[in-house]
Amino acid sequence: MKMNKKGFTLIELLAVIVILAIIALIVTPVISNIITSAKKAANARSVEGYAKDIQIAIMSAAFENGELDLSAYDTTTTLPAAVASAVTSRVACTTYAISNGTVTSLTGCHVDGSQETYHYGETSGAAAD
Repeated sequence: MKMNKKGFTLIELLAVIVILAIIALIVTPVISNIITSAKKAANARSVEGYAKDIQIAIMSAAFENGELDLSAYDTTTTLPAAVASAVTSRVACTTYAISNGTVTSLTGCHVDGSQETYHYGETSGAAAD
């Protein structure tokens, strides 16, 4: 009597499952690294945007007060009150370096309370520490 073979054997199914598991083990860390680097890049862009927002707030405050000398807004520790009240952001930095109304560097920046620390340089842009 001739039997019709239909379907897969248990060995064939196990072989497919093992192959899929191996592929998943290889791909998972790669995807995780891609997600982490994308978050770091987005946070760095947030820090750059924050620096630009500070400069815009300085220019606005100077314009409203009729000031031509922007050195009144220079700081190395905290933002001037007129600027801090105008800038709302998800970024918090520990040190501000503002010279002649231009943000030259920001250090100790955290985005949305993240554990990662970022810095900003006028010429280098923002990056994770």
